[in-house]
Amino acid sequence: MRLFSQEKLFVLIMLGTLCACSSQPLKHSDLPESAIADAHEALVMLQKEEKLAPYFEHAVAFAVYPAMGRAGLGFGGAHGTGMVFKDNQVIGTTSLTQVNVGFNAGVQFYRQILFFKSAEVLDHFKRGNLELGGQVNAALITLGGGVTPAYLDDIAIFTQLRGGLLIEVSIGGHYYGFTPLITEQDN
Repeated sequence: MRLFSQEKLFVLIMLGTLCACSSQPLKHSDLPESAIADAHEALVMLQKEEKLAPYFEHAVAFAVYPAMGRAGLGFGGAHGTGMVFKDNQVIGTTSLTQVNVGFNAGVQFYRQILFFKSAEVLDHFKRGNLELGGQVNAALITLGGGVTPAYLDDIAIFTQLRGGLLIEVSIGGHYYGFTPLITEQDN
């Protein structure tokens, strides 16, 4: 008799990873230049999407994940890191971890942006309380692909597919973490 199924083991590993994540403030000087450059490059690409113009105009802040990866075979997961911008300044780093169980087959690469429409939902996100669940996805190889919107209260989420092959009907959850940046004056 097996003590743990593959799905349960995967979920335990992902939960352990989440618990190990730190949200201790960082100095801007501690951020890798490559991470900042990747976030700015993704931001430039996302700003070219006409459908996103109203969101950039009305959002109080947004989180950009420049290079997300998702994979699955029976159970799946995704992970990526990014930057949170407010008033055109980086105010923190963010991570996304996704775990799901269901029919999953393949891999997918994408960019993602979350628009925060109110200060309240941004504060909720910054406290590490944002969790989303359930999805249906079928994406074939897409180079420079389309933008797919999803909404939850005062958050608009857009995904720009970059490539891969993933067919998925699953249930699970997304966990968004946040680590604030402190200015040199805050020391």
